[in-house]
Amino acid sequence: VAFSPSGQIVATASADGTARVWALNGDSLAVLHGHTDRIHGVAFCGSFTGGSGSGSGAGHEAQQVVTGSADHTVRVWEWATGREIARLKGHRDAVTSVQVSPDGRKVLSGSGDHTARLWGLASRSCELVFAGHSDLVRQARFSPDGRHVVTASADTSVRVWEPAQRTEVAILRGHGTRVTACAVCEAL
Repeated sequence: VAFSPSGQIVATASADGTARVWALNGDSLAVLHGHTDRIHGVAFCGSFTGGSGSGSGAGHEAQQVVTGSADHTVRVWEWATGREIARLKGHRDAVTSVQVSPDGRKVLSGSGDHTARLWGLASRSCELVFAGHSDLVRQARFSPDGRHVVTASADTSVRVWEPAQRTEVAILRGHGTRVTACAVCEAL
């Protein structure tokens, strides 16, 4: 489930292979068809063109939705029309999570292939692969400033990455079994 930047629209993802966009009053605004397997992740993003992204949509309604599916793809949709704008391929297993960067220019995906990937929305290509986990990456998240990425894995670890330097900066250990989620906040 994801809220639009205005908080007035909700996107949901389903095991039926569709994503749906809803008004808070319950009106169905769109059904996004195209994935060939269940959808595990959904996020809103601002409009983008071949040049650059327009940010996360702050101050206006997000025009696109990003989905990640067990069909191994990340897809970008113009939700008002239901049109698929981009299909990002590279994962070798189910996509388990998606998140749009704070500046709205990148998408982060986690996968059952033990990696997370950083995708450029304008280039529609994979810019960086975060490899190091020995089991599925259940969730991948940006820090609020976009300078770090955190990945939570079924290998019982959480890893912190610095994309600009293309480095892993920390491995967080302590869970006795798979890590199923992570969240990142600003420093206290």
